[in-house]
Amino acid sequence: MISPTATPSPVPQPSSRKLSAVNVLSKLRARARRASSITSSNRSTTLKRPKLMCPFGLVLVGFMVALAALVAPLSWYFTNAAGTNTSMLFAGQLQSSLLDHAVSDILTHIDTAERLSGLQQKNWMQGNFQMADKPAVMRQLLPRLLYNYDLVVSQTFTTSAGELWGFYSSLSDSRNASSRFYTRWEQYGGSYTQYSMDADGNNLAITDSATNADNSQGAWVTIVNSTDPTSIAWVPVYVWYNVAWITNSRPIYTPQGTYIGVCSTDLELGFLNHLLYTRTKVVSRPTVMYAFEAQTEYIVGTSSLTLDIFSRDSTGQAQLPYTMKELATATGGTTASAPSDSIIAALYKELQTRNLSLAQVTNSSMQVKTTSGTVWMVTVATLQWHSVQWVMVQAMDQQQVLGEITVGSQTTLGAVLGLLAGCVLITLLFSLTFTQSLAQVTKQLHTIVDSEFATIDLTAESVGRPSLIRESFRIQEAFLVMVRAFGKASNDNRALRLSSHGGTQPSSVAASKAVGKELVAQQPLIKASAALGGSK
Repeated sequence: MISPTATPSPVPQPSSRKLSAVNVLSKLRARARRASSITSSNRSTTLKRPKLMCPFGLVLVGFMVALAALVAPLSWYFTNAAGTNTSMLFAGQLQSSLLDHAVSDILTHIDTAERLSGLQQKNWMQGNFQMADKPAVMRQLLPRLLYNYDLVVSQTFTTSAGELWGFYSSLSDSRNASSRFYTRWEQYGGSYTQYSMDADGNNLAITDSATNADNSQGAWVTIVNSTDPTSIAWVPVYVWYNVAWITNSRPIYTPQGTYIGVCSTDLELGFLNHLLYTRTKVVSRPTVMYAFEAQTEYIVGTSSLTLDIFSRDSTGQAQLPYTMKELATATGGTTASAPSDSIIAALYKELQTRNLSLAQVTNSSMQVKTTSGTVWMVTVATLQWHSVQWVMVQAMDQQQVLGEITVGSQTTLGAVLGLLAGCVLITLLFSLTFTQSLAQVTKQLHTIVDSEFATIDLTAESVGRPSLIRESFRIQEAFLVMVRAFGKASNDNRALRLSSHGGTQPSSVAASKAVGKELVAQQPLIKASAALGGSK
């Protein structure tokens, strides 16, 4: 028997440190279960899978394609626009330059005519020329004509009584310099005689004559203000011997100031066709030039060798130059309609639209479109010299001007598309490199979801080849460290549970370490619980 007063033997108790650790772990697990139950009551524990998911590579390719599709066309557009504008600017400057040269050449002819008329006027006023000795005057005029025959075609004077005296020289074939001929005009009273002669002034034959000639009412005489010694007059365009002419005239006086007639210098405008044609040949693109008299709108010259600018009678003799309207509308002429010129027609229509006459057009540029759809760049320049007012027109085929730019633009567009394709290819390669480095990490994450840590490969090879991309490598590295830490914590936790159920008893120190690691491992769960449900 045991004495009632005997002290009972103490029952062996677990270590207080071990009990404390177990209690903490139990509370932690209970708390996690409560947090899990609270979370499950409020939210689904399963992440809902989207209906449509895109691989990262496809997203990256889409981004690069969208970026390239935006940048590449804009780059092409601005480059093409700059090239087009530059070409148009250069073409306009070229047209202006050609017109300026043509105007300068024409003014050389006009200035020479005025200079020779002025020189003759001074000789009359100073008494060097005398009406009493007209043959002597003629001997002075011939050398001046021979010296300037490439610029002017005559040197004449007409007395107040209507007598015509002087010389005329021209080419029977404007394309053949050897076809030059010379003519002398003499008139005593009403007796008029025309001679053919050689370059030395020797008469060869009488080619025309009249017995009652009176030139006192000739246009080149009546246009002059006989009371004004400074009067310089130009006769508007007229046709003589199938050629368009203009004539410069000045009044002549005796040294005492008595009016005795006019002196004149003629220009044959046939030189305009050759001059304008020559100018257009320096341009490699289709170019046409025209010259119009501003007030009458007569066409006086063109670079188009196939355009007949004269209306003709039944015998084929030129009567008058066609007007711009007649060439535009294919009307006019004495026996047949005027030839149609598509460029002139388009320009005429444009001026009608702007409610402008040819005389109102100042130096400007415009674009006109023919009925065939061809767009022409038109530059207009005015020539103004005393009473001479002409309008010079140059037209250049815009498509030909922009032809090389268009070809270059197409080449650039091909390069842009090639660059776009290259960007897509490089993006694909980059995305493959990037996604392959994450493939193993993704695979291991699915393993964690589907199984225990014990089945996970904790070696460095488990995350695949180290990525060359810094961020991807850091993901691999962090994932490997995380998996190893969680795996070790899971193994230690398993060992602790076995010991608490009668398994092998780890030392109190080892148990404490295991619990500590378990606490560290459970920190994310604790934080997630606090975030989702709050502490209880």
